[in-house]
Amino acid sequence: MSLWKNSVMTTFYHSYASDETPCAVKIDQGGILVEYETSENGLTTLRQYQGENDGTGHFRLTMTAEGSSGKATLHMFPSAQLLVGNWVENSMRGMWSIALA
Repeated sequence: MSLWKNSVMTTFYHSYASDETPCAVKIDQGGILVEYETSENGLTTLRQYQGENDGTGHFRLTMTAEGSSGKATLHMFPSAQLLVGNWVENSMRGMWSIALA
């Protein structure tokens, strides 16, 4: 299993400016887990996107949290330290990249 605890996720929104969020990424032969925290109305929530590894560097992820649901993709070239993809969460959509560190 590979673990990157100090990764940075850049989120690109169709309607808003992009932002950067610290995150952790775990990848093994079976799948991927992306974890990050969000804050809204003074409440911090842990978000977890999980998905299967198809063995070629392509991942399809889902997220289920109280009051939210999402789907995403991530793609990675062999030996790369960058994941890129798109996401849909509730009524919002955009793209994201994760610099692994």
